[in-house]
Amino acid sequence: MSERKYLKIGEAAVRYHVSRVKLWRLIQSGKLGAIKDPKDERAKLVREEDVARILTVEDDAAVGKLTAERMARMDEFVERVFGARTIAGDSTELIREEREKRSQQVMERIRGDNG
Repeated sequence: MSERKYLKIGEAAVRYHVSRVKLWRLIQSGKLGAIKDPKDERAKLVREEDVARILTVEDDAAVGKLTAERMARMDEFVERVFGARTIAGDSTELIREEREKRSQQVMERIRGDNG
């Protein structure tokens, strides 16, 4: 079984959880080498080994992945910014509450101007 040595830009982006733009910037800056795909001249190929070397930290966690330390830092930030108010994964309820508050403020102003 032969291991694949080259990846297309899109494949590398998916595998290492980065954007294609990030990989193109690394190529343009000279930090990541690329060759033309012999099957498609418009496409570029990058060596999987090079991508892994650049985008993997020592503990084998891909750059940009959420680690326990990063999660704790994010939790501290959210607590500092939003206080005791928690943020759910779905922001629909939060948006609905804010819209209601704003609607009440507008209605109070309208009543105040007419009353």
